[in-house]
Amino acid sequence: MSSFSNNKKRNQLGMSVGKANNILKKNLLFSLVQKLGLDFCYRCGKKIETVDEFSVEHKVNWLDSENPIELFFDLGNIDFSHIKCNIGAVRKEYLIQRGKEWSKNNIITCPEEMAPCSTCKEIKPLTEFHKDKVTLRGVHSECKECREIARKSK
Repeated sequence: MSSFSNNKKRNQLGMSVGKANNILKKNLLFSLVQKLGLDFCYRCGKKIETVDEFSVEHKVNWLDSENPIELFFDLGNIDFSHIKCNIGAVRKEYLIQRGKEWSKNNIITCPEEMAPCSTCKEIKPLTEFHKDKVTLRGVHSECKECREIARKSK
């Protein structure tokens, strides 16, 4: 009965119920954030216009901290930001931790409708990559061809 019910829900929603619930929760949260006037990016200070650019961010990184559970659930450690600002801050922190300078030299530049593949190192059109909302360019770091080769080799 449960399998039938889950399949029926998946078919009607066009996605898993878990994914649909997460989308619904994010939409509800963004709606409340807008109503409360809290829809400004913690990083850049600009207005967060759409739910697609909205992210929940930990102000102090909880990962590898002395008390990760407490820091993760501390509502005083939570703020809102553009997803690109959030990712950019994480990348900057990652580079600094590895002793690299945060500069344009550490970013692969390419035309706007192109992206570099992290595996084959080729710069390809965005259509050659699967979509990924949480990345700066909006696509996975590996092109479809390299991802398929990696999948088949497992």
